Amino acid sequence: RVWCGAASSSLASVASAAWNGLDTTISVSGQYRFLQLEALGAAGNSLGRSTLWAQPAPAAASPARLLNISTRAQVGGIAGTPIAGFTIGGVGAKRVLVRAIGPSLSAFGLSGALADPTLALIAGAQTVATNDSWPGSDAEAMSSVGAFPLPIASKDAAILASLSAGNYSAPIAASAGDSGVALLEVYDADGSSTAAITNVSTRGYVGTGDTVLIPGFSIAGSGTVRLLIRAVGPTLAGFGV
Repeated sequence: RVWCGAASSSLASVASAAWNGLDTTISVSGQYRFLQLEALGAAGNSLGRSTLWAQPAPAAASPARLLNISTRAQVGGIAGTPIAGFTIGGVGAKRVLVRAIGPSLSAFGLSGALADPTLALIAGAQTVATNDSWPGSDAEAMSSVGAFPLPIASKDAAILASLSAGNYSAPIAASAGDSGVALLEVYDADGSSTAAITNVSTRGYVGTGDTVLIPGFSIAGSGTVRLLIRAVGPTLAGFGV
């Protein structure tokens, strides 16, 4: 006889009848899926059961959300300083990961990568944080959002911060007057927060060939997200650009 299905139990009642004799080696409360084999005697009596596996039931899928946006841009020289901007709306704090990838791009076959980018996180007239070489303590957060890993002690830059609702900018500059190609990334590092990233933009130099500005984005969760994507050029003159 095969027993299978799903069950819900508190830690105190793991051995209850609801589990149909499931082994009590499970040490975490919650929803589980399980499969057992039961040996039956000639009279139909049970001779014992063996649990083949038991694993946590899949968690309910979270609603779709914008997980990250990135821009490949030229930095320094005629291209100047690209600036990412984003808006956080809602209630509470939002954990955000911002990265400026330069030298690690060489591993992807990209030539002319920026050797040593510097990154700042700004709210209005206040500088929230700056970084020149990313801290290894951010590696776990990078992995949790699906960002590709960076070599330890590389000259790439990153900032991990919990931010309240408001408008933020993240300029990326070249150290010591250098120039090259960099990848500027903004990640939603806290999908459970009631706050949300509602807008992400990048102001950067647009050229041809290797100086083409390339944005990319990722959507996580279940369902769809309605996005408005714009490339604004001549209208910037009205803002003094």
